[in-house]
Amino acid sequence: MTPSRRRRLAAIWLHLTLALSIEVFAASIDAAVRTPRLPLRPVRILVNRARVAELALLPGVGPARAEAIVLARVRDGPLRDIAELARVPGIGPSLATRLCEWLEFGSRTDDSGR
Repeated sequence: MTPSRRRRLAAIWLHLTLALSIEVFAASIDAAVRTPRLPLRPVRILVNRARVAELALLPGVGPARAEAIVLARVRDGPLRDIAELARVPGIGPSLATRLCEWLEFGSRTDDSGR
């Protein structure tokens, strides 16, 4: 076999190997994209125990409204339901309703039983 023929065969082999590698890689990416994901459950925040930073992460709340929630809680005591949350300045009925899936109003005790 001549050196030029060897180079051509090596080049063809290299191209075929590269093309096959690309096909295998693309197939693995496609399979990864189609892998079903586990359903996510929303995290529920205890509105009467949450800090400003936690409440601020809720959709539509932000730092100012989170602070208003904590101030209302300190001033008037624990919030019992969505209606009381809706009365917090800056919250209103519409936002309070949207926050339902993220909040819990029940009182849980901490590890010390308080």
